[in-house]
Amino acid sequence: MVCPTLIAELRGVLARPKFRRWITTEEATAFVDLLEREAEQWVDPVAVPPATGEPKDDYLVALHRSCQADLLVSGDSDLVDLAADDVTVLTPGALLDRLQL
Repeated sequence: MVCPTLIAELRGVLARPKFRRWITTEEATAFVDLLEREAEQWVDPVAVPPATGEPKDDYLVALHRSCQADLLVSGDSDLVDLAADDVTVLTPGALLDRLQL
């Protein structure tokens, strides 16, 4: 599930030069375009209670909870280290490991 804020954030993050060692700009753009086209669309969360050490990330937890997602994928330490019984956070690498089983 994605929302407009998530798509915009992902587009901006994957455009950063530090990601060029893993993914080209074109691949990043194609990936985000694919998500925007194929993922289940949700509206941006309206009620965003504090959930992380970084308020700008709280919308992701609110989105996870509102759509009852199975997991949240992030490399952000504020999310990866989140201690919440109802939110499972995997890093991109951990998700890839899980998918390769």
